[in-house]
Amino acid sequence: MAGAAEVATEKRFPSLNNEEIKKILIEKDSKNTRRSTDSSVRTFKSYLREKNLPEDFENLPNNELDSILFRFYPEARTENGELYKKSSLFSLRHGINRHLSNFDSGKDIVHDTDFKDSNKVFLATTKDLKRQGKGGINHYPPIELSDLNKLYEYFDVNNNVQLQEKVFVDLMLYFGRRGRENIHELKITDFAATTDADGRVYIYMSSDELTKNHQQDENTADGRMYASDDDLCPVRSFRLYTSHLRGNKCDRLFQRPSTKMNSVKWYDSIPMGHNTIGNLMPTISGKAGLSVRYTNHSLRATSVHVLDNIGKFASRHIMTVTGHKSEASLKTYTGYTGDEIKKNMSDTISDTLRKPPTKKLCVREDFGDFELKPLSNSQFQDLLNDLDIDIAPKVDEKNNISTTDHYNKENINSSCVQNLQSVNIDNESICNRTVNYMDQRFPMPVLNNCSNVTINFNLK
Repeated sequence: MAGAAEVATEKRFPSLNNEEIKKILIEKDSKNTRRSTDSSVRTFKSYLREKNLPEDFENLPNNELDSILFRFYPEARTENGELYKKSSLFSLRHGINRHLSNFDSGKDIVHDTDFKDSNKVFLATTKDLKRQGKGGINHYPPIELSDLNKLYEYFDVNNNVQLQEKVFVDLMLYFGRRGRENIHELKITDFAATTDADGRVYIYMSSDELTKNHQQDENTADGRMYASDDDLCPVRSFRLYTSHLRGNKCDRLFQRPSTKMNSVKWYDSIPMGHNTIGNLMPTISGKAGLSVRYTNHSLRATSVHVLDNIGKFASRHIMTVTGHKSEASLKTYTGYTGDEIKKNMSDTISDTLRKPPTKKLCVREDFGDFELKPLSNSQFQDLLNDLDIDIAPKVDEKNNISTTDHYNKENINSSCVQNLQSVNIDNESICNRTVNYMDQRFPMPVLNNCSNVTINFNLK
């Protein structure tokens, strides 16, 4: 009975103090967001300290904070004394605003009308930064195809380090993951294998995770990594890798490779460091001899670029793999133009410039020089049919054309076409034949392969 009484006296609902609740509010953001917020606040407080202004800006009246921000935005500099990039200045402002929101100050320096003066100078400053070449955003480039082939030629699944590197690259590519987000925290049990309706094996994520794009809703990233019938099979590599992990001692997916690898022990049952994982792709780039030191996030960009460039998949389907919330954010990656396409475009321009100029037809001096485009045989035949047979020019026997005063249409068409088509397109020969073909009463250019010709005869 005493035990039952003790159970009855236990409180169902704990009492949390304000600091504990505030911690929950702060931790609603991802680690990277919190890191960005803290960095923005440190930068702003350094500015306040240097200008001999109060550092507890959270308690300042709106008009005073607006006046400080009015000067802070154009005067903000990096630790090296350089101007911030446009995107970095935006990040600074949003970081300060998030801090004020978490502080429960009721201030919104981005949207409140009390901060209209500082926001005006903020927009003017960002435009000025763009004029000074600080407006660009350094997007993570996808891996070029030649480097991608070289990358997979480098992997050796019988080497514990390279096997782990391949599994890392596979997961990043097939699931379109961000460079550092939650990679360190991934567990062996976060992935599982199953078969589809056709009996084909694939790996999928078996657990939900908090990501940048999915803070409150369910994670919609639903990629699959299917088995393939070749040495690059990602499922075979994943199973080989996890079979050597000692899950009973360490549940992390990425464990430190053993420096003394043997048939039993491949990994040390110690989680890899956060920074080590964050620099995996740059490290692999150097080992594999790639043309660029790619970042981890370049693998995500490669996933989107490959799926979009093939032209078979709609953006909404790609988003189910990468977890993007809008097609607009997806365009950050799909708008990239690779080296191969840029090279082809440059070569196309060069090839056009190297094409020989179109030869000019030589015509009688009183008609000047002008270029004529070639007529097809049928177009030339139609042109002859339209000529008045009663005023057709006399042509001598030397050119195998009847010399009668009035030619029938059959003779003109057959003999002229045959003769003109046999003429080699050479300026001198065409000029000589012009005199022979055309009666002096009707001077006209040679009707050899030309288009859109109007002939006016002045009969005297």
